[in-house]
Amino acid sequence: PETDSDASLRALCAPGNRVIVSFGAPATPGFMGKGEGEPITLTLKSAGKTAEVTGISKPSVDSELTGGIELATDILLDDPFFAVLSTGKRVVMVRPDGKKEALTEGEGSGAVKKFVKACGG
Repeated sequence: PETDSDASLRALCAPGNRVIVSFGAPATPGFMGKGEGEPITLTLKSAGKTAEVTGISKPSVDSELTGGIELATDILLDDPFFAVLSTGKRVVMVRPDGKKEALTEGEGSGAVKKFVKACGG
């Protein structure tokens, strides 16, 4: 069955110890930009850990159904991003203008660790 919602986070293993990552359309309109290829930088915070992620704003994979915009980027397997996602605590995305949106409520830290290992990390 087709989905009518965007994923909060998509990650695909890529050559060279990289992961192709997309942060999907949060509830706040415009949080991920206009979807016109403009650069977007987010800071992810969880349990005292911080990671900065920079990518481009683009229409989400399901944008025809949802109108969603996402941040797309490549991240290395040793990036602090994965340590933030692995805390087991709530992960918050913060834009440079200070607007905040939750990415996760802390679930999935074991899945993140297994994913990194499976990708070669």
